[in-house]
Amino acid sequence: MMQLLLRALVIGVLAQVGFPVLKGPYLGQKRPGPAPEIFAPGIVSLGFHEHNIAISPDGREIFFVTASADFSRYLIMTTREENGAWTMPEVAPFSGGRNDGAPSFSPDGKRLYFSSRRPRPAGGAPGEDFDIWYVERRGGSWTEPVNLGGPVNTGQNEVNPSVASDGTIYFQRIEKLGTLDWDLYRSSSKDGAYGPPEKLPAPVNTEANEAGPFIAPDGSYLLFQSNRPGSYGIMDIYVTYPTGDGGWSEPANLGETVNTRYSDWGPVVSPDGQYLFFGSFRNIEPIVPESLGYLEYMTARLGAPSPGKGTLYWMEAKIIDALRPEGRPSRGRGAEPQGPPPGSFKMLAGKSSTTVPFDIIKNHVIIRARVNGKEIRLAVDSGLGVDGACLFGGPEIEGLGLTFVGQASVGGAGEGEMVPAKFSTGNTINLPGLDLTEQTLVVLPPDPARALLFGHEDGAIGGSLFNHLAVEIDFDMTIMRLSENKDFAYSGPGQKLKITRLSDGAPLLSGSVEINPGASIPLDFVVDLGASHALSLNTTTNENIKIPKGAIESSLGHGIQGEVMGHVGRVAAFRLGGFTLKDVVTSFNQSESLAKLEGGQGNVGLGILKRFNIIFDYAHDQIILRPNRQFKKQFEFNMSGIGLRKTEDQRYRVARLVPDSPGAAAGILVNDIVTAINGVPADKVSQDSLEDLLRRKGRVVAFTVERAGKVMEFKVRLRRIV
Repeated sequence: MMQLLLRALVIGVLAQVGFPVLKGPYLGQKRPGPAPEIFAPGIVSLGFHEHNIAISPDGREIFFVTASADFSRYLIMTTREENGAWTMPEVAPFSGGRNDGAPSFSPDGKRLYFSSRRPRPAGGAPGEDFDIWYVERRGGSWTEPVNLGGPVNTGQNEVNPSVASDGTIYFQRIEKLGTLDWDLYRSSSKDGAYGPPEKLPAPVNTEANEAGPFIAPDGSYLLFQSNRPGSYGIMDIYVTYPTGDGGWSEPANLGETVNTRYSDWGPVVSPDGQYLFFGSFRNIEPIVPESLGYLEYMTARLGAPSPGKGTLYWMEAKIIDALRPEGRPSRGRGAEPQGPPPGSFKMLAGKSSTTVPFDIIKNHVIIRARVNGKEIRLAVDSGLGVDGACLFGGPEIEGLGLTFVGQASVGGAGEGEMVPAKFSTGNTINLPGLDLTEQTLVVLPPDPARALLFGHEDGAIGGSLFNHLAVEIDFDMTIMRLSENKDFAYSGPGQKLKITRLSDGAPLLSGSVEINPGASIPLDFVVDLGASHALSLNTTTNENIKIPKGAIESSLGHGIQGEVMGHVGRVAAFRLGGFTLKDVVTSFNQSESLAKLEGGQGNVGLGILKRFNIIFDYAHDQIILRPNRQFKKQFEFNMSGIGLRKTEDQRYRVARLVPDSPGAAAGILVNDIVTAINGVPADKVSQDSLEDLLRRKGRVVAFTVERAGKVMEFKVRLRRIV
């Protein structure tokens, strides 16, 4: 035994000799982009089945799992930043004697949870199955491991713990090792004790296997792996989002950039929210070690590395927000140039229909198209009733190589001056399975304010799709089906509603609203996919449309001619056909010019429309609505009262403040510059994630601001103000 200990000590000392000096966050590694890259090749990733990384909240300590080629032995490894440089990875002080895995920090960094098959405490059963254990930080070291105990741990196998900020622990339960019966559970913590675990409902758990949960600290999303139907490989990574009613959204596959035909598993997001880590079997090439001493250190414990048995990857985590089934702020209507020549279309491969995937970003339906071989991102906007597309000037559009044939002034939402736009005719817009031909492209001049708000899209398209094709938008599947009118006849579930068309081509349908309970007001509404609000009412079009008590002054969005101001409140009910939505957050527009521009007495935006799977069938003068999974979700609005705008350095400026709101009560002032939110640098917080955070009743949000050269901290407890 002593010889073995001495040999291990010698190997450890020799391993340190020649180990590279690593400085900076993430072991000084070059940051990845949107495509996965091996994390720390030759340092962390050596081909020892590396996976399940855990990074401390301050980013100065990292744990990860390695395994032998036959998966008979698992170790938790650790490296930390000391005196400005990272130490060579070594077996964690609480690991090494038994099969240990799946380390996971609590959000405050005070505990590290992990799975282990070690013997249970005195008087307990032998360690024949995996349990969840934890160690606690005491000073500069970790305590002895503690078994989490019942009711979380049972005679079955509990593995892969992940803990949210409120203490709720998510984990995977395996009825019997070697079987394919894996499901996800969670248990809430009260006064430091965990209650009986609950199995997560469908659509998270299915008859397939679900494993490896990672819950966002604020509970805003859940990552996991599954082999459910539709997966690319043996095991794929999925993301789901809480629906607000105790359920979860339909899990979205992270796509073929992340998932392969092999196994991809163990998703973890870094504490700063920037990077997604996961294990994958995709790499089959040997990895050259940075230190032969470290390689010998690992080989002495696990045998030789085995490429293809698992490697740790990382990439930008933006895909998680991109797949979120709802965006946030409103932008108003895009350009509406009058009378461009009608375009045409050509279905490819002899088919009469095609399917186009889309993303929902900032409550806009975004599709990817190509013009002159270059990819652009277009918002699908039924309120843009004419053929062609409106493009937002900037470097991406300049790179399309368009030939312009004229210039004219165009207008849209906003109170500013009309803006000069250039026209290009005879263009082709390529979509999957479809070419839109003879398209007029209207290019607006660059607008820094618009770029900060809508950098995720390069323009908008409407009539080129809706005027010529039956357009089915499936928000459950995030796909758009385009069918030739001559071959389209719908006979499935849903309600058919008759529409008329405005002079600019936008669809108009009849409905009613109750601003106050019991007082129904029949109105005509524009159906506007390009508007991110839920409902907008034009007060100048009907004397019964009154701004309700408790409404607040707010920005209603940003259009071609600038910002649109108005009020935001709630209406008791909104009815469309046989559907009723209650307590709807509603914008109240008092601008007569905007009301004339919109053409209806109200406007139904994506905040309502995304609660249905919709078919726009202009050939039969109808829209078909079928409620989807989001139909019963509550309507919410920013609960801080703080109106934030992106700055050029990607921080946030307080543009407006609602009087007597939580933000105002906390001491925040207009023109404060927000430098961090909940400790995360503001330039790392996306507008979507921030807007989502500010709609969570009862949450306390910490704002770090700069004011007159001073750095100040404010804590804002969110409550409904609308």
